[in-house]
Amino acid sequence: MATAIVENVPDAHIGRWFPCCPVLMPLSREELISDDAAWTRDVGSAWPWIVGALALGCAVAGWLCPLIDPDLPVHLRTGEWILREGRFPFTEPFAWTRSGAPFFAYSWLAELLYLGAGQNPGDTLVYFPQEKVIFSGGPFSKNSWANPQFTPSMTNWVDLLRRVAAMDIDKYLGGHGDIGEKQDVLNEAQMLADFDAGMRAAVKKGLSREEIFKSAPFEKYKDVRNYYRMNLFINSYYHFLTTGRPEVALPD
Repeated sequence: MATAIVENVPDAHIGRWFPCCPVLMPLSREELISDDAAWTRDVGSAWPWIVGALALGCAVAGWLCPLIDPDLPVHLRTGEWILREGRFPFTEPFAWTRSGAPFFAYSWLAELLYLGAGQNPGDTLVYFPQEKVIFSGGPFSKNSWANPQFTPSMTNWVDLLRRVAAMDIDKYLGGHGDIGEKQDVLNEAQMLADFDAGMRAAVKKGLSREEIFKSAPFEKYKDVRNYYRMNLFINSYYHFLTTGRPEVALPD
């Protein structure tokens, strides 16, 4: 018998699972391999062909049109410049052949920011400077432990959060949970920095992942959402620290 944690189960599945709350249930081998049947029931027997055709279509589209908007690179650089300088550019900030010439940031309302890897290798933020709002996606979730199994650099993740917190922003829209404010972002940065330092110290001492978890680590953050999953977070980051690779490696 295998064991799985089931959480946030849709109402439609109440007949199969317990009501929508985190529960611990035994699953038989047949249940563990029943995904094919579920796809057939929900999509039809031709679902492998449908999924294959969609994947092929996406691949072909990406090959034929890798950059539909030729101005995307300058949008990314402009967003990075705004973040670094804390203002909008009105004279040419990039091309040395046009130094001092007027620069029109005509897409300033929403600039895409890529500040390096955070929770994921390709984390991209959307900044609305006029409204002083930023959508941060995965790197930030208010008062919530974030899953470290994808990150290629905890140090850069912490730095990303602190750089975003330094921006002229009032509201931070995270990938999960409530709308945050500047202090919420700084709190998460500090929590992740403490997690990183604590895990590195434990690994340096030669502790196993089981010994780290049994020591009840990071208890000062026990009231933060998702703390009950700490064993999973420790396991994921232990893998990163001992192998140099994320537990789940995503493409850059």
